[in-house]
Amino acid sequence: MPQNDTRPSAAMAEQQWEQSTPPSRLVRRRRKRYDETIVNLTSMVDVLSVLMFFLLSIYSGGGYLTILPSGLELPSSNVRTPLSRQVEIAVLKDRILVDRQPVVDNLSDGNPELLLPGLQAALATHGGAGAPDVRVTIEADRSTPFRLLKKVIYTADQAGFRKQSLAVHQVSG
Repeated sequence: MPQNDTRPSAAMAEQQWEQSTPPSRLVRRRRKRYDETIVNLTSMVDVLSVLMFFLLSIYSGGGYLTILPSGLELPSSNVRTPLSRQVEIAVLKDRILVDRQPVVDNLSDGNPELLLPGLQAALATHGGAGAPDVRVTIEADRSTPFRLLKKVIYTADQAGFRKQSLAVHQVSG
C-alpha cells in the first residue's frame, strides 16, 4: 500500500517560491544548451590575414620568374636591377631558341658574318622595329664564346630590338 507523502514535490516547491517572491528578487536559472555549436571566427580571421599578407608579398616581389632551358647555366652577377619580361633569346651550346622555339641549329663559328639570318627572321615575327619600348632578354650559357654573343646582340639590334638585357644569376653579397 502506497504511503501518502505529505511533503510537496520539488517542482511544486519551486513554483510556490516563485509566486511568493517579488519579481525584482526572482532569479531564474538559465539552462545551457550544449547542442548548439559555437564557431570562433577570431582564429579564422587571423589565419586568413596571415595568408593574405603572404600572397601579397609574393606577387609584389618585382622581377619575373623564368624557367631556363635544360643545359643552360647563367653567369653570376651582383646586379640589383629587376628583369622585365619581353622576348627571350636563349643561346645554348648547340642552338639558339627564341621564346623556347629553336631558330638556329648550326652554330659553327666559321661564318664571319655578324648577322644570323634565322634569328633575324624569328625576331622579325615578334615585331621589335614597330615599338620602341620592346625589350629582348638574352640568356647565354656561361661557356658561350663572346664572338657568338656579339652576333646575337648585333642581330637583335638589326631586328629592331634596341633595348637588350643579359640574364644572369644574381649573387647576394
